[in-house]
Amino acid sequence: MTEVRSGSFTGMRFVNHHAGCCGHVALRPDGTTWPQVLGLPGGGTVNADTPAEILDELIPSYAVLPDDEARRQAREAHARRVVEDHQELRIAQATAEGRLDPSDPDDAGLIALLREVRGRPVHLASADAQAPTWEAPVALVCLSTAYEPHGEAPRPGGHVDWIDPTDEQAYLVSLRRCGAADYWCEGIADLL
Repeated sequence: MTEVRSGSFTGMRFVNHHAGCCGHVALRPDGTTWPQVLGLPGGGTVNADTPAEILDELIPSYAVLPDDEARRQAREAHARRVVEDHQELRIAQATAEGRLDPSDPDDAGLIALLREVRGRPVHLASADAQAPTWEAPVALVCLSTAYEPHGEAPRPGGHVDWIDPTDEQAYLVSLRRCGAADYWCEGIADLL
């Protein structure tokens, strides 16, 4: 168990790096359950009091960053890497499921476009006054801060996975929504 103290948050965190602990629920020192849980690759878990403590496991030195702006910048940098990795995962899934064929010139062009975009805003054309829609056989993975109201590009609808680093909770929930992280918190059903 680790006590985490930095900037605007103080709390406790318990990291269990052992795989195969199915059925074990880590408890806080007072016997209550942790309000935040992150599943780690390989079966371990991070149990924490706050989203910031969870993010300290995902983003090196997050807990010692000096202020909210530095933590926001760290989330955004991490989110850009997640967008790139998750876009590759979506391409691989669509290929494995037969929705995308890299030997087909059209699909190869789509793959090249997705890899070129790499989280930058995409300006989609719309035939009418409605919001643009992404309808390709593979999800477009977007960084929310690259689109309105944070950026100039209108937010596309349709087959889109959104990664939202605007605040700690929103970031973790967006990672869960798109399947990039196994995150749980009290009241998560209301956030999804």
